[in-house]
Amino acid sequence: MATRIRLKRLGRKNRPFYRIIVIDSRKRRDGAAIEEVGWYDPILNNDKNYILQEDRILHWLSQGAQPSDVVKNMMTKTGLSHRWHLMKLGLSGDEIEKNMQKWQLDRELTLKQRSEKALEKSALQKKEAEIEKEVGEEVKVAIKSESEDEVSKDESETDTGDSSDTDDGTTDEDSENDEESTDESEDEVSKDESETDTGDSSDTDDGTADEDSENDEESTDESEDEVSKDESETDTGDSSDTDDGTADEDSENDEESTDESEDEVSKDES
Repeated sequence: MATRIRLKRLGRKNRPFYRIIVIDSRKRRDGAAIEEVGWYDPILNNDKNYILQEDRILHWLSQGAQPSDVVKNMMTKTGLSHRWHLMKLGLSGDEIEKNMQKWQLDRELTLKQRSEKALEKSALQKKEAEIEKEVGEEVKVAIKSESEDEVSKDESETDTGDSSDTDDGTTDEDSENDEESTDESEDEVSKDESETDTGDSSDTDDGTADEDSENDEESTDESEDEVSKDESETDTGDSSDTDDGTADEDSENDEESTDESEDEVSKDES
């Protein structure tokens, strides 16, 4: 029958434990084992988390059993695979032991170099982490200083803006005051000009009034002269009318006296 050297799971949930067994390849994983040849504990994180019974494994290997990948890796780490390789080559026991001692020395050297490389790698990683940390701190300091500079710059710009606003307000007030003073001066100048114009116009009006009064007086004199002339003419006309009336009356009286005298004459004659 075909046999395999593999793991059999035991333990509980999230806490596995394995036994290394020799079992018929046709049986299920946790089926009945032919023989137990070791154990494996994956919870232990070291090189001694498994144990192999080398003589029994070599026996089953000589009987044609095939190890699983996990068991093969364990055999490689312990040198059992190398011993099985030397046995298949047909070497004697002394030669196998000499080769195994040589392999053991090489294995120790390899493990030492790996540990040194691991230490160097960890030291390099630690150094890189420290450098990254320092760079990160420098970046944080730079960002903080930049932010502080920006804040101070913003504050200075704000202060500058406030001062500029104040200056603008002061300038506006000054300009308004200047405009007001200019307007006041212009008002005063215009007032002076208006007063001057008023004075000139008043002088002109006075001169015009004087001229008008003179003209009025002259016209009044002329009108009085005309009125007196008209009155004199009226008086003359009235006197002429009166004279005419008197003359008419005289002529009538003369006629009447003539008629009376004629009557008297005729009376005398009669």
